[in-house]
Amino acid sequence: MNMEDYRRRQLFFVGGGIDTDMRLAREITKVALEYQEIKKVLGAKNFDKTLRRVSEAWKSFAELLKERGEGRLPPWLKPRPPGYRKRSGERLPIIN
Repeated sequence: MNMEDYRRRQLFFVGGGIDTDMRLAREITKVALEYQEIKKVLGAKNFDKTLRRVSEAWKSFAELLKERGEGRLPPWLKPRPPGYRKRSGERLPIIN
């Protein structure tokens, strides 16, 4: 989960785009060796659920940015991109 969030955060901060596409994430995971190893450990079903959860978080962030641009959010609410899973200030491993 953290690896996928990292990839999407880099895309957002470097390129300015938001990746909310589940199909693109699946294509990238087929090519990247790190993702293939994790998929073997988690299993395909759990791995897809994790990708879906990350995609939903980024879709929500994109919707909040759109609403802010349209002026429908209160001024005190500042949307932030989804972060990493942490406990006590340290990143959690993929498998708890």
